[in-house]
This record gives sequence, structure tokens and C-alpha cells, in this order.
Amino acid sequence: MKTVLIIAVVLLVGSFLVLATQETPPTEEEIRREEATIIGDMKEEEVKNTEQDIIIDKETPSKEAEESEEELSEAAMDEFVSCLVDQKMIVYASKTCPACTMFAQEFGGYDTVEDLFVLCSQEREKCGNEMKTGFVPEIQIDGELYEGQRDLRLLGEEVECEL
Repeated sequence: MKTVLIIAVVLLVGSFLVLATQETPPTEEEIRREEATIIGDMKEEEVKNTEQDIIIDKETPSKEAEESEEELSEAAMDEFVSCLVDQKMIVYASKTCPACTMFAQEFGGYDTVEDLFVLCSQEREKCGNEMKTGFVPEIQIDGELYEGQRDLRLLGEEVECEL
């Protein structure tokens, strides 16, 4: 009888210890804050090593949008980018971010968007001071966060730039 009682007490105490040591899962906000802190503290080489860990944003353009954008001439795209810059649009990005790279490719690559994109790996202080969310890609129009789709035509409409 004593043995059964001792076993029951040991099991009860063991269960309590297991439950007491389990941490509650972090909230989504806590995860985002920690990721922002980690990314902000990383050196450029470390960011390159985490490229596989970055999740591609789900807001990708439709196939029709991709096909019609491919037809745009380089001169027309340069003019469009220039108009976006004139309308005070800024895209905070990183070359190690797959979503950022895909977005830059819609414009014709990073060379085309040199005046539009701020690369946070090269301009950390600017990104740290000006970004609203701390997550790339982030689009701002005249200092205000743009939260719409990353579609070239919709962006153009937002600031009255013709594509």
C-alpha cells in the first residue's frame, strides 16, 4: 500500500514539474519583435546565411500582371520609377530577402530601382530611423506606410504614376 502511495506521489510531483517547466508559446508580436531585433543586430554576412530562413511574402503578383509587365520597355520602366521617386515613394528592402528581390525584379532588377529602394544592409541607420514596421519589404509614400498589394499598376495608381 505504501509503495502504491509513493508511486502515486512521485507521478503527481513529476507531472507538476513537467507542467511547471513548460513555457507558453510566444505571441506573434513577440516573435516579430525578436526577429526584428535579431535582424537588426546581424552583420551582413550573417544575414546572407539566413536567406533560407526568410519566408516569402504571400502577396505576389498574378500571372497576368507578370506577363503584361514583361512587355514594358526599359525606358517606360525608368520613367515609371522616376515618377514614383518624385511622388516620394520609398521601398525599404534587402537583397537577401526573397520577397524584396522578386519585387525589384518586377521593376527590372535592383539597378532599375536604385533611387527607389533603400537597401537596409547598406543603410542600416536610415532604415532603423525611418521604417515603421522594421520588416522588409516596406513601402512608404511621403512618409506614410503603404499596406496595399505590391502590384506595380496599383502602386502607380496610388501616386498617379502611369505604367
